Amino acid sequence: MIRVFVGIPASEEISKKITKWAEDHKDWPLRFVSGTGLHITVVQPWDAEESQITDYEVRCREAVKNIKAFKIRFKEIIFGTSSKRPRLIWTMGVDYDREMALKLKSAAETAFGQKPDIRPYNAHLTVARFKEADFEKIPNKDMHEKVDWEMTVDSIALYESKLLQSGAEYEILKKIELKR
Repeated sequence: MIRVFVGIPASEEISKKITKWAEDHKDWPLRFVSGTGLHITVVQPWDAEESQITDYEVRCREAVKNIKAFKIRFKEIIFGTSSKRPRLIWTMGVDYDREMALKLKSAAETAFGQKPDIRPYNAHLTVARFKEADFEKIPNKDMHEKVDWEMTVDSIALYESKLLQSGAEYEILKKIELKR
């Protein structure tokens, strides 16, 4: 049994900008996200058999056949998931084709028989994680760092999520391009 989910891989350009941000904050008590960990989750993880991956690739291709590539802009780095008990640092997508993003999310959820998330969909990239106890060691308690990052959402991926003692690790199992 493996854990899989559907996500949007971060572009190479965004990954480089996040790596630079991490270098500028390397003295903070954070576990920085990099590589395939930099993604926007579209469908939350579920348990699957490895033998289902080929079928899941077909489902992904079917789900995105009417989805066009779109741009997404990130304007700010903030704490998440809660301002009262932050555990993450992320950048929220604020300027993008929400209709296309919601169409993508809905099509992917339907393709995999997943219930739609009851929370409003907010596309975001997790930049770093930290332990709740380490929050006191973070110099900036009111994180609202302005950025101007943009990427084109031109593919989705079927990911495997592996939970390790060191944290989650992600592997792209299949990548599917969107229409241009």
